[in-house]
Amino acid sequence: MSRIEGTKTWVEIFQGLATIAAACAGGWWFWQQGLAKPRAKLDHKITHVQLSRDVILLVVDIEVENIGSTPFTLNCGKVRVWEMRPERDVGIFNVKQNECNVPVHDLAPNEIDNIHVEVDVPGDVTTVRVGSFFPTPGSKGDTHGWGVSTFYDIKEQRSLSK
Repeated sequence: MSRIEGTKTWVEIFQGLATIAAACAGGWWFWQQGLAKPRAKLDHKITHVQLSRDVILLVVDIEVENIGSTPFTLNCGKVRVWEMRPERDVGIFNVKQNECNVPVHDLAPNEIDNIHVEVDVPGDVTTVRVGSFFPTPGSKGDTHGWGVSTFYDIKEQRSLSK
C-alpha cells in the first residue's frame, strides 16, 4: 500500500467519524433545545349567564394551541374557580374523559382546540379567578404542565387580567 493510499484511507475514516460526531452533536442540540417536547399555550374566554338570583352559570372556554413541533394528546386537566372577595373556593371541575365526557384532544403542531366547561357559582359572587392546568403528556401528577389563570368580573362581564 502506497503512502497516498494510506493517507486516503485515514481521510475516509476521519470523514466517517466526523459525520457520526456531527450527527450526534445535532441530535444533542435538538434534545437540549426541547424541540421534540410538547409545548402548548392556553387562553381563557369567559362569559356567564345569570340562571336565577342564587345561581350564575360561568362558561369557560379554554383555547389550547400546540406551539411545539410535535403532536401530543391532551387527555386530562383541572379547571378551578375561586371567589375573590372574600376568597371562597366555589368549585373544581376535572376535565377527564371518564368523569365529564370531554373527549381526548389530539393536537398536531400549530393546531388549536377548545375545551368547554360550565360551572355553577353562587349568585352573590362578583369576581372570580379561573385557573386551568393540564399536565404534559407522560408526566406524573401536577408537577409539570401548562396552566393559565384569569380574573373575571361578573358585574362588568369582562376579564380583568391574564
